[in-house]
Amino acid sequence: MARQSKLKKIGALEAIEISGRPGAPVIIFFHGYGSDASDLVSLSNVIRAPQGSTWIFPQGPMKVEVDSNSDTFAWFNSDVAAMDKAEAAGIHLDISNTTPSGMKQAREKVGSLIQELKVPWSNVILGGFSQGAMLATM
Repeated sequence: MARQSKLKKIGALEAIEISGRPGAPVIIFFHGYGSDASDLVSLSNVIRAPQGSTWIFPQGPMKVEVDSNSDTFAWFNSDVAAMDKAEAAGIHLDISNTTPSGMKQAREKVGSLIQELKVPWSNVILGGFSQGAMLATM
């Protein structure tokens, strides 16, 4: 995983920002568990967004160990051991009626990022992968 060093502090989070023009949409993509802010940056080259859009790729606030060769992050706690155990047993682990530990804090940090941008919600587009998708919809 190639790591970008262009992180800047926005609100309570560090993020990679590709600046657009004032008044254009702000597109915020959240990476998945065990990744970093640079993981989804290439989407800004392939998603057809309104011209002049600003792209924000925040980095999860929790450092997790997935690969000892690089720093990886998460948005909230995931019981990876329980998921692995269920998969190995061939059973479905239903977590649909639970809220992951740390989700509330992650949402608050995302809220501070959006507030710092001073952009109306009508101009904000949220998306993400895996944990990031969960965060974008909560």
